Amino acid sequence: MGPPKGRAHEKRLADMSLPLPEQRGEPWRGQPNPEHTWRYSVAVGETSRIVYRDEFDDDWNLVDFAFGQQVLHRNAWVNVMRVDCDHGIVHVHRYTRRNPEGDREDLLPIQGQEDIEHGRKITETLINAETCEANERRWRDG
Repeated sequence: MGPPKGRAHEKRLADMSLPLPEQRGEPWRGQPNPEHTWRYSVAVGETSRIVYRDEFDDDWNLVDFAFGQQVLHRNAWVNVMRVDCDHGIVHVHRYTRRNPEGDREDLLPIQGQEDIEHGRKITETLINAETCEANERRWRDG
């Protein structure tokens, strides 16, 4: 017995058109330890890279992060996409050559440390070595 075939399987797909959950009270904000901040970048080809910032508290719990994809354009690194959790919401900025300010889409309100962890996992599906080419194409053609 394998996975359901045809339309029956489609009924179980998540409805991505649902609104974000309501923010309950003030957004959660952990206390990062400045000595527990990691900043690094990974090259993806010759003209693309992913930059990371992870901030942890004293117990090494993730409390803040930002991921960005950048391309080398006219001898400078420019943003293609960025996901961060400023303003109490995990959100994505999608940039194009014609719109360097980018468009913002809210992904997840932050109510606790588990939302930071969940938001980072979402981010890893949006910005990774396999999505870089499509993200760059959207940036170039947008």
